[in-house]
Amino acid sequence: MMFSLGRRGIYVVAVIVTAALAFSTLPAPQPADASSILQGDMIDLINNERAAHGLNVLTPFWDLEDNASGQTSLQVAKGTIFHTSNLAGVVDGGWSSLGENVGMGPSMPILHKAFMDSPGHRANILGDWSHIGISVKAADSGQLFITVIFMKARGSIDHAAPLTSLPFLSSLPKDSTDSVFADDIAWLALGGVALGCDSNSYCPNRPVTRGEMATMMARVLKLPASSTDYFTDDDGSPHEADINAVAKAGITLGCNPPSNTHFCEQQTLSREQMASFMVRALGLPTNVVDLFGDDANSVHQANINALGASGITRGCNPPANDMFCPQAILTRGQIAAFLARAFG
Repeated sequence: MMFSLGRRGIYVVAVIVTAALAFSTLPAPQPADASSILQGDMIDLINNERAAHGLNVLTPFWDLEDNASGQTSLQVAKGTIFHTSNLAGVVDGGWSSLGENVGMGPSMPILHKAFMDSPGHRANILGDWSHIGISVKAADSGQLFITVIFMKARGSIDHAAPLTSLPFLSSLPKDSTDSVFADDIAWLALGGVALGCDSNSYCPNRPVTRGEMATMMARVLKLPASSTDYFTDDDGSPHEADINAVAKAGITLGCNPPSNTHFCEQQTLSREQMASFMVRALGLPTNVVDLFGDDANSVHQANINALGASGITRGCNPPANDMFCPQAILTRGQIAAFLARAFG
């Protein structure tokens, strides 16, 4: 279904999109904490699809995800799929149009492919939207149920405005407001560069993975898609298209030199690896002075110094900041700060 806001606030059905889909193949049972990962996977699959078609990526909107969660729970309880009975009445104001896809199946990649093979679902995925909310839940049988709500915001979001004046403040990750990286996380979230770790959180203290970094880089740089599959260990990953895009751009190498046939997307990202990502992405000169005393044995030393000289990164031992801690694991909050300094 797609609804539009008519004159005098009357909601009318503008376009009917039959967007319910089911599969009989059952997946293996999913752990209870897998829902947030699956939701993020589907958002990445949808945004990669939109980017490949030259469309804007969609920003997660937590209120929409709350709406989607209720609808998915109903479908799980009844064991079948059906649309929200009054989507326009359920979603709060601030939008000009809404759409919804629902389905059930064994995995996010299979469901996404089925959505794209269905004209109604495809039209929603490639529609004129600005925000998205997704909920995925597993039934006792292991079958995955999904609700995807699309929204076009009424008016634009001013990314340069202070947080207190943002019209979509409620869409920001709930655990970011107390973080020292709050402004940086807001920039990523509202710009559609990074996604939350579940329906209400960004998880600023959680390690960032190589796959997540690839996706953030591809989005912030608006990299074109690649027809080359550079690595053999990322097939079916929601990050695969972005990994190939950053590889094509020369931003990333593999994780198993010298062949570099693997990317190791689930590996956590270290500070020294982040430095090389950023320097290649920005094309920074590496013939700079040695700024840190603990990176002499790092193969990333030149890139660490280049990033330090640019002002994008600082040391890890304030106030002296003469150490970089190259092998320290980077958190999602820290990567938000680095990206915001470089591109914000």
